[in-house]
Formats: sequence, structure tokens, C-alpha cells
Amino acid sequence: MKKLFYAMVIMAMMVAAPVKAQIHLGVRGGLNNTKLSVDMKDIKTDSRYGWFIGPTVKLDLPMILGVDISALYNQRKFEVMDETFTQKTIEFPVNLRLLLKMVEGTGLFFTAGPQFGFNIGDDEFEWTHSSSYKNTFQLKKSLFSFNLGAGLMVADLLELAFVYNIGLGKTGELKNLTEKDKPTTKAWMLSAAVFF
Repeated sequence: MKKLFYAMVIMAMMVAAPVKAQIHLGVRGGLNNTKLSVDMKDIKTDSRYGWFIGPTVKLDLPMILGVDISALYNQRKFEVMDETFTQKTIEFPVNLRLLLKMVEGTGLFFTAGPQFGFNIGDDEFEWTHSSSYKNTFQLKKSLFSFNLGAGLMVADLLELAFVYNIGLGKTGELKNLTEKDKPTTKAWMLSAAVFF
């Protein structure tokens, strides 16, 4: 009976113990390199650099887990048939974090999670190319993608990360006189965040 009583007391103490989560507010920014994937045989694409910036919140949970959420103004650029286009979006990445601490507040981390984007810039681009006449690229109003990343956290104040963003839906519709395609985007991002 005493063992049952002690077990119940220990369980009650564990349930009543406060969960110590730490919330950090900061600013995140960086560069991206976006590539548009197209199946049309006569359309050639190339990657271009863009940038992003916005507020971020990091929630460190007990043990080695955490969550970060950001609201980023994002300018992505990509090239289609030697024409460079800029897509302006507001992005909301929501990442689960795994932190491997080396010393207090410093360590390696890995992130993964969905990203929701909403187009706030031009949604249609038109250009004429001698071999294909008129081309139109109609961007979708919202985008869904997934992030995989890794980086270094320094003294709970500075974070540097590489992130690979994979488009899970179509970016829009690309069409010329004879063909149509619904391309997707992939992007490498170099991200830095400063927490207060």
C-alpha cells in the first residue's frame, strides 16, 4: 500500500510541476535562390536570388524540442526564357525544432514544417519571345510548401540556418501559343535571426 501511495505522490508532483517554456521574439531575414521546374520542352528556366525579412517567435520547450513561427515578406525571383520575374508574398513558416546543445544556449538545430504563402504582388506576367510568340505566367494567389533546415544557434541570441523549401503545390500556370504547364518552385534559403 505504501508503494502505491508513493507512486501516486510522485505522479501528482510530475503533473503539478510547471512546464518551463521559453519564448523568444526576434527578427528573421535572409537570401533565397529559387528555381522554377517546368515540363514544357521549349521553355528554359534558371534560378535567381531574392530576399525575405520579418518578425519571428521561437518557443523552446523542455528537453530538446521547440517551435518557431515567422511572418515574412518574401521577394522571390526566377527566370523564364531570359525574362526575370519577381513574386512578392507574405510567408508563414511553422517549424518544429530539434536542438542539440553543445553548451548552454549554443548548439546545432534541425527544423521541419509547413509554410503558407499568399501572393501580394503582380499575379500575371506576359512577354513575347520570337520562337513562341506570346507567353503568359499566371501566379496562384496562395502557395503551400514544406521546409527542411539545419543551422547553428549562438548564445540563444543569434541563429544561422540553411533551409530547403519544397513547393507542394503548383506555383501557377505558364502558357504559350501551343502548350500549358503548371510549374512548381524549389528554393534554397540562407536565414539569419536575432532574438531579443
